Amino acid sequence: MPHLLETEQRVQLLVGQMGDLLDGVHLVGGCVRDLMLGLEPLEIDVAVEGNAVEFANRFAASLGAAAERHERFGTATVDTEFGAFDFASTRRESYEFPGALPSVSPASLEEDLQRRDFTINAIAVSLAPDSFGSVRAVPGAIADLDARVLRSLHRESFVDDPTRVWRLCRYSARLGLSIEPQTEVDARRAVADGALSTVSLARHGAELARSCSHGEPLAVMEACESFGLLDWIGASGFDVERLLRAEECFGDRVDSTLLRVASLFWGTNAGHGKLDEFALSRRLSAAAREAADVGDLPARLAGTTESEIEALLSSHSPELVALCAFDGPLVEVSRWFDGLRNFTPLLTGRDLVEAGVDEGPAIAVGLEAARVLQLDHGCSDQNELLLAAIAAIRSVEDE
Repeated sequence: MPHLLETEQRVQLLVGQMGDLLDGVHLVGGCVRDLMLGLEPLEIDVAVEGNAVEFANRFAASLGAAAERHERFGTATVDTEFGAFDFASTRRESYEFPGALPSVSPASLEEDLQRRDFTINAIAVSLAPDSFGSVRAVPGAIADLDARVLRSLHRESFVDDPTRVWRLCRYSARLGLSIEPQTEVDARRAVADGALSTVSLARHGAELARSCSHGEPLAVMEACESFGLLDWIGASGFDVERLLRAEECFGDRVDSTLLRVASLFWGTNAGHGKLDEFALSRRLSAAAREAADVGDLPARLAGTTESEIEALLSSHSPELVALCAFDGPLVEVSRWFDGLRNFTPLLTGRDLVEAGVDEGPAIAVGLEAARVLQLDHGCSDQNELLLAAIAAIRSVEDE
């Protein structure tokens, strides 16, 4: 294991900054798993047999950074230019009732490993100078990692914390791991027995956001669907073919995470109040709301002119527009992405006022006439656009 630690820049940074203070400090969890699988860890997880918050503060200070503290669980996060470091005191956990946040108390490293979700995440590697690189793990963890198998640590794992079902889907799809048969049975039983309801929608929302991240393969969302997670949160609008079409045609022009969240709630008419309970970020929440309210927009797009496309789509996000293509109006959606999304009118309201038009509703009539002439007939002569706008205004006034 020492040779793996030497290849990870962030580990070397930690060792270099904190070399004399590493007794009882271990790499643990997902970063050890990823290093052993030959992958680059998303973040560096550090278990401290002692005060992790104090240790994190000293590490942050050595870099001129700051530690974000989470006192309840004895954890802290330090964001650096090299990536994130998550520090946690070794602890035991107990659940007052299924789905509750755990109560924690200090414990040995062995007890800390036993509280984790899957065996492959219950492996620790010492950073102490006199035992650098030595490995400690729960029974069977190394064998499961070698066999690329996901196995929960106990039968009630998904009842204690149902959000582990989301993580089961992510790890299996992202890392290409098989799920141990009993673990799959236990996860599906927990979903069927209503365990998901014991956890707040905000906690599910956090897992939903991670599962839709652009860093996760599309297979994660399909796994979440197969375990019943999407149906349970009300994301009944998800159609993987819709999402695939949007990603294949317009993936380089949209935000992948926003696109995936929008695909979940497509056309569901989910109430904004319920969507708010997921406590998603402002941007993710807006994507979910817009998709839920899409209505018959795709049908209205079919066969439209340039000006009609621009009018229908000007107030919508690129992600929603991309998802519309699956219902038929691929040509219209492509035209919007290829230029109409950046339409700039050559005639403005100020131009009309300067031409003697009174401010008021007439301005909108004139601008619409000029917009149609510019988009549908390719007119780029501002004087011609002005004449058309004034003619349209006079026509309305004469009625």
